[in-house]
Amino acid sequence: MKPILFSLFLLLNSGLIFSQQDNNESKGITYTNSNNLEIFINSESTFSGQITVHNSGYGFELNSFHGIYIFRTLALSLGVGIVFSGDKAYKALPIVAQLTWYLNDYRYDGPFILLNTGRNLNVGKFRGGGSAKLGLGYVYEGDNDFRYVIGVFVKGKEYIINNQTNFKYQTLSTGLSLGIQFN
Repeated sequence: MKPILFSLFLLLNSGLIFSQQDNNESKGITYTNSNNLEIFINSESTFSGQITVHNSGYGFELNSFHGIYIFRTLALSLGVGIVFSGDKAYKALPIVAQLTWYLNDYRYDGPFILLNTGRNLNVGKFRGGGSAKLGLGYVYEGDNDFRYVIGVFVKGKEYIINNQTNFKYQTLSTGLSLGIQFN
């Protein structure tokens, strides 16, 4: 229960944290935060040792990433989230590291490329496992405090069903991500 509360705490308070950014910017540190909703469709899914099923399954993920800009176009972030795989009713609590390269300096509209990888917490009914994602997106106008984010991605995900036998459910998904970036 504590990981869920921690995830919700970060999501609800993410807008408050970015208000300290002006003091840190003069020191060369620029904070960034984004909250995203991902909707995905499995292009491939399989259980360990079984036949791969194509174009079966779907799910969604809500996550919050907190990080810093490096070199004004590269952001390094850590994120937490909650995933629901609708077809198999599997749930996960991922903790993810993300590297995002923006083609324009921070606070400017433009395209980006991201790569992330992480592990799922094995807590209660939430499955352990891991994930990796490659995405393309675009950040665009908002106001001085936030910008809108839209992206497409390919994500590989695994849910560990049985730790003793290492039995897993694995998916390769494509999806759409919508969110807000505070900076």
